[in-house]
Order: sequence, then C-alpha cells, then structure tokens
Amino acid sequence: QAQAGGPAKPMRPLQFVVVIPHCDAAASTRVVQQAAGLGWEALRHSPFLTKHLRFKAQEHGYCEGSQHLRPTRYKTSRFDSSLFVLQNEAAREKWPLSSDVCRELRGAFESRFE
Repeated sequence: QAQAGGPAKPMRPLQFVVVIPHCDAAASTRVVQQAAGLGWEALRHSPFLTKHLRFKAQEHGYCEGSQHLRPTRYKTSRFDSSLFVLQNEAAREKWPLSSDVCRELRGAFESRFE
C-alpha cells in the first residue's frame, strides 16, 4: 500500500500452500468436520485462493511423523485431503498454476503403496 506522501512500493510475491483434511459437508466425517471445518471454510472462501485440489483418500499418501518407528515411512491417507494455494497478485504472475503444475502436484501426492 502507498505510504503517506510517498509512492506505492511494488508488492512482493507471497504464496502459501496449505494441506488439510477435505471438509465439505457431504463427504466428511464428523471427526474431520470438528478438526478442520472452520479452517477449511476460511481457506475455501479466501480472496487469495488461486487453486483448490482435492485428493481422494485411497489415491494419496504422506510421510507420517513417526515413520522412524514403522517398517515403512509412507502411509496411505484414510481421509480425503484438500490442497489450497493462496497467492497475492505478484505471486500469481511469478508462479502461475498451469494444468502441468497441478498434474505435478497430484503426482507428488500419489500413494507410494500399490
């Protein structure tokens, strides 16, 4: 924003990527609704939302925090997840989210189990 008496400074690119349980009323369990419902709604309606990707439960996985205690570090998700990309205008120009980028993101989240 412009400062009093001075020119406006150009906005620096700012981007956040947030992954939380998917939380629409039709598809979510009560546990998911209680844990992530308000945050999910706030992200879904953010003026900075550039992209929302949904990953089905059995189609994606993650590295669990206790992977050092398990025989494998990967875990298939039990719930659907949402990936939100929030960007200001400068970030949308610098890091556009093409269909190729979205395809790469989906590939990165694929479960490592067959």
